Amino acid sequence: MLQVDPNLQQKQTIVPFTPYEWKYVRQLFRSRRLADVKECVIILSTWMSRSENNIVAISCSHVLLQAIYADLLAQGMPESEYYMAIDDIRMKHGYAIVRFVNYVNELGQTSALLKNMVHAVQGFGIPKKIVDIRHAVTHQTCPDISELRYATNFCLEWLWDNFWLSDASNAMNSGKAGTSNSSKSGSSAEYGNQRGREQQHVASIRAFNTWRGKNRLLKTELEFSEVSEIYAIKQHVLLDYVGFLSCLVRDGHLIQTGGQWKNWKLPPTSSDEKWIVPEPITKFWEPIFHLMFSLKLGPELVISLMWRLREPTIKQISKDQITAYVRLIIQNFADNDVFSPDAWVRILDHLLPVAKYFSKEIIDIVMRNCPNLSRKRRKQIHQILTIATVKSANLTNSDGPSGSATSSSDGSKVHTVNDLLQLLKSRTKSTESSTNSRNEKTGIELCESEEWVDVPFGMAPGQRVETFTVVIDETSVSRRKRKAFDPAITLDDE
Repeated sequence: MLQVDPNLQQKQTIVPFTPYEWKYVRQLFRSRRLADVKECVIILSTWMSRSENNIVAISCSHVLLQAIYADLLAQGMPESEYYMAIDDIRMKHGYAIVRFVNYVNELGQTSALLKNMVHAVQGFGIPKKIVDIRHAVTHQTCPDISELRYATNFCLEWLWDNFWLSDASNAMNSGKAGTSNSSKSGSSAEYGNQRGREQQHVASIRAFNTWRGKNRLLKTELEFSEVSEIYAIKQHVLLDYVGFLSCLVRDGHLIQTGGQWKNWKLPPTSSDEKWIVPEPITKFWEPIFHLMFSLKLGPELVISLMWRLREPTIKQISKDQITAYVRLIIQNFADNDVFSPDAWVRILDHLLPVAKYFSKEIIDIVMRNCPNLSRKRRKQIHQILTIATVKSANLTNSDGPSGSATSSSDGSKVHTVNDLLQLLKSRTKSTESSTNSRNEKTGIELCESEEWVDVPFGMAPGQRVETFTVVIDETSVSRRKRKAFDPAITLDDE
């Protein structure tokens, strides 16, 4: 233990390491060799066990490097094992990112009035994207592994620049060390705080329901601004809008349950694309909509609603209401310049995974408001959606008996499972009189069963879940030479 002379007047900290250990760990911290990262994690763990207080910067470094170590360790795994390990790796990255952002947020909360997390960390050089990834980990579906890796590397670079780059004395005495009592700063406290905020969000929504039930005649934003229940919701939104919106769009709040719907004595919901949420309900929630749009959170509300459509067990009555709200907002704000171009791009990103619930008109409205979306990219999106929803009644065989492609009603070619079956049948006939396993005409090749025995269903040998894509490119695909076990499936019109 490095002891500090008590006679020194300058404030000092007793640290659980020697000067030599500090310099050695600084070298290991920047390395990405598996053995170095492992050794660094072990040493940091030792420091944490030696210390009475939790040094948050060191604790964050420890969990971030654990995620890096898990990633490096998985690089040598067979594909079948890596497929099972990827979820554990994502959880390690996710927890480390949440730990880091919470730590910087605490540094930014310098007054009695709590700040929005985005604003609290901006002063320390943390961009909104990192906070969004943190919110997605805690409140939504865990992001793609590539986004998690990006955020983890950013956090490590920040810690290097703001903590590890200094010598031991300066680093440990800086405010960014984040020294606190370990019993109060563990993961249970962090997630306990999140649960507490969630309970506060729900309580504020219920208080609004009670107030609104007694005051349905108020109609103007000026009248709403004087209401304490709405002011309380505004404070929650400014502090954690992602958490509040995830509570708001649950069943039982903005989205009515079956029992609540009966209490309104209204006709049943409908999945028809022209169905709208009845006016009595939209009027009831009008103050909340006023608040969301005044705070520029309309796009976030739309995205939160679309996240719910990804739920595998979502009820039909909830689905009808969610799609109706999304259609209503998109159609009403498409031509009013209320949403920024970046907001429209984000809406499009979240709309495509749930595009089956919306008409082509809605998707076109969103794409029209994305100024940097090229015509080529728009056409590719339409092709992908056409492949997902193509019906045999609207298709005509365009390439004769071999059926290498079919044409949709707009004249563009798409490839279907039926086309693949016809190609395979053609290939089988050609190999009856030939020992060559590859048909040069169809491009279909028989695979070795041993290569596929441990591969998860729907994948191919050498493929990874996070790199699986479908590429449709009429101009460049034909010039692309395909490599063995390419992680992209290419749909070619030729």
